[in-house]
Amino acid sequence: GGGGGGGPPARFITYIDLNTLKQEHVEALMKQYSCKSKGELNRKLLYKHAGMACRACLEAMQVYSDQTDSGKYGWASAYNASYAAGSLFLKSCKASPVVAETLPAGFAQEVVSCWLRDSISSWVSWKSAIKNEFLRWRDSYGKEKPSLLEITASPKLMAEFKEVMCVESTFSSGWALEKQLDFLFKDRSKRDIKDFQIAQIPLAIRHRKGSRLALLNCPVATSASARSVDCCEASTSATVCYGVGGGSSIQSTKTSM
Repeated sequence: GGGGGGGPPARFITYIDLNTLKQEHVEALMKQYSCKSKGELNRKLLYKHAGMACRACLEAMQVYSDQTDSGKYGWASAYNASYAAGSLFLKSCKASPVVAETLPAGFAQEVVSCWLRDSISSWVSWKSAIKNEFLRWRDSYGKEKPSLLEITASPKLMAEFKEVMCVESTFSSGWALEKQLDFLFKDRSKRDIKDFQIAQIPLAIRHRKGSRLALLNCPVATSASARSVDCCEASTSATVCYGVGGGSSIQSTKTSM
């Protein structure tokens, strides 16, 4: 794939086969993703690549639609590819007989739960200035790119921005995905990807003030010793505890995506 009209789209989406990597590379990845075994690493990368594959599909659609991104670093095209990736993943798992036969029951929900945990971890780790830059980028629907060099020069932060964006915009409804894809591609061929009005976006799929996710929209308290995140949804006073270092304990939640 490739966004912003940058050359012909790829016919395949390829990822490195861990079985072909040298041991030192596997160990480096295990350290990067805080894994205790190669099996755990394989599982974490599968979760991550599920989202990456859907973003790559949407980037390829940008190329096929002859959309261009005049902004530096491609933040607008990155936004658009992330915006519907989660919904596309869930719909693909439901609609594809091949996927349904290959993957175990509950796999899609497990993947989204993992994305949510990682997004909570990323959000809590960001400084206030970085959070504000994310919200500005997100609430402009990609029109405003982050201005801090700390972000634009960091592939890690850019990846985290896209991952959190993906989770915040994930819907389990095929109707919502259709609306998202209409917004991204209907009557937007051969145009700059930022050439649209926010008023065009249906209210049902717009970002809510602060965040679509109640977990990210509410006051957050961190416990350094337990490495946990306590999030309280204001509307229900339900508490959800996510173990940043691994595992999660959900006591009560009414959050929907």
